[in-house]
Amino acid sequence: MGLRVSEATRDQAAALAGLTWGAYAPLLSWSEDEKRRSRAVSLAVWAGTVPVGLSVSVKGAGGGQNLLSLTVAPAWRRRGVGRLMLRATTETLIRRGGVTALEACFSDRLPGFDGFTALLAAEGWQTPEPTSHRICGPVRETFSVFRHRAGIIERLNREGFRILTWAEAGMAALAKVAELEATGEAPAWASPRHWLEKLHPEASMVLVDADGDVRGWVVCQHQAAMNRWYFPVGWVRQPQASRGWLLGAYAEGARRLGERHGQDTRVVVESGAGQPDMVRVLERHFRPHADWADRLMVSWRKLG
Repeated sequence: MGLRVSEATRDQAAALAGLTWGAYAPLLSWSEDEKRRSRAVSLAVWAGTVPVGLSVSVKGAGGGQNLLSLTVAPAWRRRGVGRLMLRATTETLIRRGGVTALEACFSDRLPGFDGFTALLAAEGWQTPEPTSHRICGPVRETFSVFRHRAGIIERLNREGFRILTWAEAGMAALAKVAELEATGEAPAWASPRHWLEKLHPEASMVLVDADGDVRGWVVCQHQAAMNRWYFPVGWVRQPQASRGWLLGAYAEGARRLGERHGQDTRVVVESGAGQPDMVRVLERHFRPHADWADRLMVSWRKLG
């Protein structure tokens, strides 16, 4: 049976939803205007009237496009469907113009990880590189990790530092973040401004000194669909970064979540490749207590 590729339409959303992650399925029901604004491209592969593959991508940073998912129905794997979708996505973006690169970020625990990376290599993509580490586990296990939390918080307070929620810190904290970014002290990847729409103001922490100056932050968002709380970014200025203050901020966020939502609440802590010390802490202290741990890998192909 021949295969055909076509752009997914709203009336096909229900039939195609099972071929992408639950978080991305709503994109299939977007209006044409929403698709244009987000540069969303969803391509389906059909065998007759049966969908056998789906790729979903949206506008990324700069002129890039993020490939969110590329899924092939189990019965159709290893039959060239993935390659067909990847090429069709690439050709569609080149034809429409305005896109400089197509990028994919994916877990090294992804089913079919080896096959997917082999496909990317065959299609001229860059060798995948680790971009961050993630650890997932219940809040109650963080007390095994943060055995010295009380001591860290006590020392922090004794030296005039406080850990506030983002709700308590308010707009003054955002103004300081912008200043730290403008001077280059705060790296772009650490910016909490990328997360403002989904940042949880009571679970995200801000570290301030005796003068109220922002010394660091931890971002947290509630991923209700996955029944977990996600800490994607944490950063502290020197010299406090070398003194355990970042761990103190994570510990305080976890403590508050446990008090409010129960000790079985699931949390995911992520640390970027630009934080080797934090990665080592996660691997050494968090991983033995984790439900799972992985690395997020990134690969890309230039289009223009």
